[in-house]
Amino acid sequence: MSNLNDKREIMKLHSKIYIGNLLIKMYYPNVITFLIKNVGPDEAKQRIFRIGQEVGREMLKIWDPKTTDIKKMILKWYKLMWNSTKYVKVKKIKEKDREIYRIIDKKCGVCDPETTIEGLEMPCVSIDGYLDACLEYISARTPLSSYKVQTIRSIAMGDPYCEHEIEIKR
Repeated sequence: MSNLNDKREIMKLHSKIYIGNLLIKMYYPNVITFLIKNVGPDEAKQRIFRIGQEVGREMLKIWDPKTTDIKKMILKWYKLMWNSTKYVKVKKIKEKDREIYRIIDKKCGVCDPETTIEGLEMPCVSIDGYLDACLEYISARTPLSSYKVQTIRSIAMGDPYCEHEIEIKR
């Protein structure tokens, strides 16, 4: 396990993540196209979500965020994965028995408006999987009765930004 307090270790981790992000741009559209062709769009969407979940779980084995604050966790995750939170806003809406977090991402690391993927409307559904893994991590440390993560908007669909929604019932 890396010591993330050591500046050199952090730089190494960020360079690996940057390379991983380049690989996402290169291979992600091909993987999605392959899944859609072989299992159909609905099953492809579910599998992409699960891929995101597994990546998120593996990241959380390396990076122990030491927080159960959902907003902080989301922003730290974006900083770690994409090396920036410049284009990300997290809005918290509190209601009587639930909280809603809207994550607005104006420069999604997965959606590329120049790349069209036939058959899948929202390729950034893998980010829902990452966020789900974060909530799984938090719920193991603090009680959440239930939560749901979904993508509401996507740059790939022509929206001006990607928007993910987390609904938590307490």
